[in-house]
Amino acid sequence: MKRRTDSNVSSVVLGSRIASLRSKRGLTQQQFSEDISGLCGKTQSNLLISAWEKGRRKPTEDVIPIIAKYFNVSVEYLCGLEEDTASDVGGEDLVVASAGSNETDFNFKLSPNDLEQFDGRVVFLAFQNYTHVDQFAIVNADKELFILRDGSLPFTSKDIKAIYTTEPDYMYFKSLNGLYPVDMATLQKSKTRRYQIKMKTSDKHIQEKYNGWYTRSEDGNELINEKKGYILPVEGLNVGFYAYAQQKPVRPY
Repeated sequence: MKRRTDSNVSSVVLGSRIASLRSKRGLTQQQFSEDISGLCGKTQSNLLISAWEKGRRKPTEDVIPIIAKYFNVSVEYLCGLEEDTASDVGGEDLVVASAGSNETDFNFKLSPNDLEQFDGRVVFLAFQNYTHVDQFAIVNADKELFILRDGSLPFTSKDIKAIYTTEPDYMYFKSLNGLYPVDMATLQKSKTRRYQIKMKTSDKHIQEKYNGWYTRSEDGNELINEKKGYILPVEGLNVGFYAYAQQKPVRPY
């Protein structure tokens, strides 16, 4: 693949990936700036690093390959032109699941320690067992809150499963053939009646047997695959299986 580091590269995606990779190595911006400065042969201040990570500026074309080599990832991945990578970051694999993968918990996401660098920016929140609808939120670093459409949550909320850096990161990993995961309230009350079901188990036999399109029963308590004759209880959502439908995540404001 031809390397592209031109003006079409999103500074927000590039900055998000630099911030995430730095965090995975447990580096402060100062430590990272010192390392990169040494490799580049010219000063890259921690203020400049902050501007990169917030998407306000982009590293120059000669510096981008140096950053990619430093983190042991491809230039294409760093610039958001590729989604797959397997890198040795801080001694651990940085796993990026592919679309349709059985992997539901992956490491390309923010830690609470990163949030100060994302002040005022939009991130995407995924919640434990869909206690809330997965949605976009605005980071308020001063108050240590996520601002949601209908309220706010503290950074330390135990309901939050993961914080994703950008919409493409979340949508790529959570979508299934153009469909998006639904929570219990949506499954039981939405006007949508047909759902794509994906079993959580890695057992290929069970997947082949039960995966497919189901219709929600009139009382909302069961999902029925009329073609195969299978019935799944709705309370099994996110316990034994995931349900997907044509819907989009909720944007703030």
